[in-house]
Amino acid sequence: MPAPSPAPRRTHRLRAAIIFLVIVVALFLILPRLAGQKHALDLLRAASLPLLVVAVAVECVSLLFYSMLFRRLLGLLRYPLGLGLALRINLAGLAAAHLFSAGGVGGAAVTYRVLQKRGMPHSRVLIAVIFQNAFAYSVLFALFAVGLVVLVLRGQANDFALVLATLFLLLLLVLAGYGFWLLNHTSALRRQARQVVGWLNRRSSRIDISLSQLDEWLDGVVDGWRLLRQDGRRHIRTLGFACGYWAFDIVCLVLVMLAFHEWVPVAYLLIAYGVANVVGSFSPTPGGLGAVEGVMIALLAGFGLASSAAVAVVLVYRLINFWLPIPVGLGTYLSLR
Repeated sequence: MPAPSPAPRRTHRLRAAIIFLVIVVALFLILPRLAGQKHALDLLRAASLPLLVVAVAVECVSLLFYSMLFRRLLGLLRYPLGLGLALRINLAGLAAAHLFSAGGVGGAAVTYRVLQKRGMPHSRVLIAVIFQNAFAYSVLFALFAVGLVVLVLRGQANDFALVLATLFLLLLLVLAGYGFWLLNHTSALRRQARQVVGWLNRRSSRIDISLSQLDEWLDGVVDGWRLLRQDGRRHIRTLGFACGYWAFDIVCLVLVMLAFHEWVPVAYLLIAYGVANVVGSFSPTPGGLGAVEGVMIALLAGFGLASSAAVAVVLVYRLINFWLPIPVGLGTYLSLR
């Protein structure tokens, strides 16, 4: 059978690049004009540079906690890794996730490739990446749920939005419960995985996973899950690293807001942050680009921040949170190669 033409792949990449550039232009050129460009520029000139520098340093601490979470999971899987190497791998993955794919798939692919080249079994890499994201996003979804409760208690939740958000959280809990149930019932996991792989093999000529290869991966995943499960109550420390990742990122946002001499109540800030990042995690754009900014600006403006101030705060925060790690991550990727 002849190899599939690379033309569709090039077309897909070109389309993704165009969409990416359109979103960037809309965020950094059009949005400030709509919100009042002159006022936004005045806010930028009056911003506290020392606080912004501290915000960058705090964001670095957030990324350090994310790498500590990754290193902790690899250690539990009997694959010790130095913190410096874990940080470099995570930064490279972050750059890929922010540039090339939605849902962090690009970042997971880079992490998988780097660790696999260093001799770590495929299945162990897979379960490490899965649980790094599981611990991190369980904290984010808990924050989202707390924000939802606060809105309900304050009587500020729209009925339709409340029902939709509640159903969303219930769906996540059901899916998480089903995933843990599969990990503890090997035969069901194997049967479900074979159905999924069979469907993927039929749908794409680029995917060809044999059943023997799949069984080998599943054996390793189940073995890795047993190792993680043995840690038991000590996973509080693992969860602590995940909490540190989000907590320092929130502090970065707080510092950016203070640098612009703006403020909203902490509860509202947490709601805007949690909702924006949850929406961004399901966005089809890399790193939630466009979705995080749009939702966060809208919520902060709805909570009393002037629209021009909301635009300035969120765009500068995302410059630190989204854009600054990219060149650093590309550098670490080259060093890992």
